[in-house]
Amino acid sequence: MQRTALTAAALVIGLIGASGNPASAQLMTKPQVANLIKNVENGVDEFRNYLEKRGDNAKDNASTAKASGRRKGTATESQKAAASNKKDDLDDALGDLKTIPGDAFEVVDTGDEAVTDSPDCSL
Repeated sequence: MQRTALTAAALVIGLIGASGNPASAQLMTKPQVANLIKNVENGVDEFRNYLEKRGDNAKDNASTAKASGRRKGTATESQKAAASNKKDDLDDALGDLKTIPGDAFEVVDTGDEAVTDSPDCSL
């Protein structure tokens, strides 16, 4: 028992010594950190410029659409009539469902006794 413990301790000490490098954080020099900060700042500036251009393009597109007479979201008379007809059909179908007696939706006994919920099955 003592020999096994001694062998295990020697093995652990040997593995720790063989690893050589202790676990530590990644070290970076000041110029490397400065370069990373500069890259992030440049990326932020580029993104800000992208958003400004995108906003300008959206404003231009909106003014162009107004000038050309294009409108978005306005339904024509035929579209309004078709929607009204569909709504009337749905209302009629809902009214038909409301006239069905409530017992029509209860479980229907088909007389098939092959499938039962009772646990008294005999084999």
